[in-house]
Amino acid sequence: MTDGGSTRGDGAADTAYAHAAALTLPCTDEPAARRLAAAVAVEAGAIDDDRSRASVSRADATVTVELRARDHTALRAGLNTWARLLDVASQVGAARDNSVS
Repeated sequence: MTDGGSTRGDGAADTAYAHAAALTLPCTDEPAARRLAAAVAVEAGAIDDDRSRASVSRADATVTVELRARDHTALRAGLNTWARLLDVASQVGAARDNSVS
């Protein structure tokens, strides 16, 4: 994952993954988005399989996970997984921010 860019686990493009979706999460500020993106980016590539791929990017205070899948079932499973990862990571980040202030 790079600031303002995106990476997939191995950085390659996949034309065989015809189904796509994106999850976009606005954060309170850029440092929060940077922490969230770093927290979930380690999973890009690690949880990819032969049916789906994900990439994580950040632009300013927004984190986006782009998903590509070979079929609708794999896309739905990927959306569910990444939505949970983003939710948990953002809750942990919010708890951290609240305990610091």
